[in-house]
Amino acid sequence: MSFRRRVVAVTLFIAVLPGCGFHLRVWELSGDFAVASDAPGPLERALERALRESGAAIVDAEAAAVVVYLSDERETRRGVSLTPGGQVAEYEIALQVVVAAQDAAGKAVIARRTVRAERVYRLDANNLVGSRAEETLILRELQADLVQRIVRSLGAATGAG
Repeated sequence: MSFRRRVVAVTLFIAVLPGCGFHLRVWELSGDFAVASDAPGPLERALERALRESGAAIVDAEAAAVVVYLSDERETRRGVSLTPGGQVAEYEIALQVVVAAQDAAGKAVIARRTVRAERVYRLDANNLVGSRAEETLILRELQADLVQRIVRSLGAATGAG
């Protein structure tokens, strides 16, 4: 298939897709939420931002209808394959956090559980700076993945969506 035909096919597909009723799932949360963490950092801020974008208000824990607790956030990196010379060729990066949520009465909205995301990437021995930049980007993507999983869980648990 020629390049021009592929472009036309993809364009037609994109143009027809909304007409079939397909749309991305967007969680619309309402109410007051708080996020508490044993080590405040980028994941906590990203979760607060995602909750705001979903329509929730971020308030102090005392005033919140739902408090989301983040703990034991861990980042791990390990070699998963080697070059013939014995050097690491690919790494696996994983990010995990323990999450739980309670309503104002102390009832569990989300039971305590570990949420984990991981990716494997190839190390370019000729471009270590680029590989480090790729690792940083992957960590941001893992963080976004964890945040979206938590927001989806909150949406499902609170009946939003």
